[in-house]
Amino acid sequence: MMRQAGCGLPVRILQIKPRDDREKALLLDRASTAAYIAYQRAGDRNLEADSLSVLGRTLADRQQWRGALDALRLSLELRETAELRGQYEKLRAEHGFRLLDYTVDSDSISPRACFQFSEELPGRRTDFSPFVAVAGYGPAGDHRQSEKQLCVEGLKHGERYSMTLRAGLPSVVKETLAKVGRVHDLRARPQALRALFRQGLCAAAYRASAAFRCSASTPRR
Repeated sequence: MMRQAGCGLPVRILQIKPRDDREKALLLDRASTAAYIAYQRAGDRNLEADSLSVLGRTLADRQQWRGALDALRLSLELRETAELRGQYEKLRAEHGFRLLDYTVDSDSISPRACFQFSEELPGRRTDFSPFVAVAGYGPAGDHRQSEKQLCVEGLKHGERYSMTLRAGLPSVVKETLAKVGRVHDLRARPQALRALFRQGLCAAAYRASAAFRCSASTPRR
């Protein structure tokens, strides 16, 4: 049960039933401020944990996900509870550090696959090789990190790859990748060739991946 001594004011604010969305936003803002002040003035670890827990919940209600996750994590570092751990892990899975998307840069001499994340990655000295597994017809090259993106370089045109991003891949926000990310049948093909295939040209060469050039004399259908 939440102790009221240090968090009485923010808890009482949250118990007020708002008349409309505008008042709800105002109450949440005041509750967040009160919880932060209570944290600053707390005299022991338990009161600090309580204040941070309330702060994290109010920030989540305001959809300020990063602040909410940081507050809940700090609260758990001070005092672990099953209830708060469950709330934190659920919020982390939905709004924490995670894989968002991937792209294939295949219009270059050496194609690469790039993965985009919700948070920035550690600096260039970080070794990402333990967290990236590549299966295919040929070996992949280096891993290059840039802000929220990690690229696997050294791919080859026409070859299929299956890539796995392992749980534990680090970020700068003290969160690691919680879920394994997999991309199957990733293929590096030039954009120009894909456009030709959509137009019905060089279809056989595209399907067979035997050639990546169309003769200038290829008849149009």
